Amino acid sequence: MWFESNAATRRLRQSKRRSAPVIPTFKAYAWLSRTGRRSCGFLRERWQTRTDAGRFKVALTLIRMATEVRLVVSSAEVCCSGLATSMLPVLEEIKDALIGLEFSMSIGQSNSDQFESGLDQIIAARLIRQGWIAREDRDCPQVARPDIGWAARPDLLIERSGAPKIIIEVEKSDKRKVWDDLMKLWLLVDGENADLGLLICPTNYASRTTDWNLFDYARRSILLLQHAAQVPSVRLSKLAVIGYTQRLLDGSNTAPWNKAACKRLKPERSRI
Repeated sequence: MWFESNAATRRLRQSKRRSAPVIPTFKAYAWLSRTGRRSCGFLRERWQTRTDAGRFKVALTLIRMATEVRLVVSSAEVCCSGLATSMLPVLEEIKDALIGLEFSMSIGQSNSDQFESGLDQIIAARLIRQGWIAREDRDCPQVARPDIGWAARPDLLIERSGAPKIIIEVEKSDKRKVWDDLMKLWLLVDGENADLGLLICPTNYASRTTDWNLFDYARRSILLLQHAAQVPSVRLSKLAVIGYTQRLLDGSNTAPWNKAACKRLKPERSRI
């Protein structure tokens, strides 16, 4: 009797499993909260985290698209040590060509969301209109030092009949790259790829936290080469620096470009 009852129960269970509707199920993890009550909020919290991350990416993309500022070069100055007199008018011409240049900056997708601009191409276009032949980046000669595993190209190379051949490096933001730029220019000029190496950089780069004078940093770097490294002045005379001051375009007016303006225009990541 007992065996018959057990067999009947088994058949009944199998019949229920075959006839029961299919209900989708999912696993959740439960843990003991501080009060002792068990909670199944793991999946809900993980879904919320993924949703917040997706919203953050979308918001950041929209901000990058919308956050664009217009700047203008309001003034420029030249630093050169022992430069040949014949080259001074050329430097003055390039300096004057920078004044009045307008360009846009927008938040880039790399480099900690710093502002990025195409100032190199804008400078090249202005110099071409003034009769220079300009070659950019890949068309420029390469500096190669296999012994130290280093190779690089400058941003611009300009030349014109009756004028010196000039290699230009444009550093727009990072003062830590100024030293590399000067060494790159120096090696190129020493390799007889050009008559002069010119670094163009701002006097007032701004981020949310600091203001940098890259022009002053480059000028002090050349002085250190002369006085600390005892590099002869005749060799340093092949390097020159032009510093430009940029201002924020606000309609028909201009305003100082500094960290206060940058902080106002550039949103903070944690507040998105």
